[in-house]
Amino acid sequence: MNSSGSKNCFLQAPAFRHGVHDRLHQQILRLQVATMQGRDLCPSVEEVQGWIKQAQMLMANG
Repeated sequence: MNSSGSKNCFLQAPAFRHGVHDRLHQQILRLQVATMQGRDLCPSVEEVQGWIKQAQMLMANG
């Protein structure tokens, strides 16, 4: 299996999909607070979900 196929399998795995939005959002929030000392510029969970969907579409098409 090529690397693109294995990435697609990973992105579609239930363990990856379950809670990934919240975990990624928490990591971004921690980074934002650590680097900018504030939460106000951190993207919302919905915005992170959109990024993940876009990445999945890119993986499927590329």
